[in-house]
Amino acid sequence: DSYSFDFLYQKLDSLIDEEKKELLNVSAEKDRQKIFNAFQVEFGRDLSPIELETINDWIEEDKYKTDLILLALREAVLSQAYSLKYIDRILLSWEKQGIRSKVDVENLKKAREKKKENINTISNNNRNKENKPKIPLTKWLD
Repeated sequence: DSYSFDFLYQKLDSLIDEEKKELLNVSAEKDRQKIFNAFQVEFGRDLSPIELETINDWIEEDKYKTDLILLALREAVLSQAYSLKYIDRILLSWEKQGIRSKVDVENLKKAREKKKENINTISNNNRNKENKPKIPLTKWLD
């Protein structure tokens, strides 16, 4: 007499896999709601169905991470551009530059600020070195 537990193990494996999928779906849905709520708060209104679809496409088709979408929203709000097209352009630009995480975005900002500082110091040095006409100063009250 022998007993085989193969079917039991298969059933347990399938149940565990289903549970993992459910947890992932719940987590993904929470992230999606977090994004939608952030957009509604920043825009100060409810999102239209087309806007919801656009954001859904970013998540489902383009596979942008939640953090990246929220950072793009923040960049747009700081630029006072409340447009999904603007945010889409930010995300596309970051994708072309190979930016995939929050750390990459922060590094890009630091590099941009450093470049601005270098340009400002160079332009300030050029202004100081310009040949300015000499203006004679005479003391009229002496």
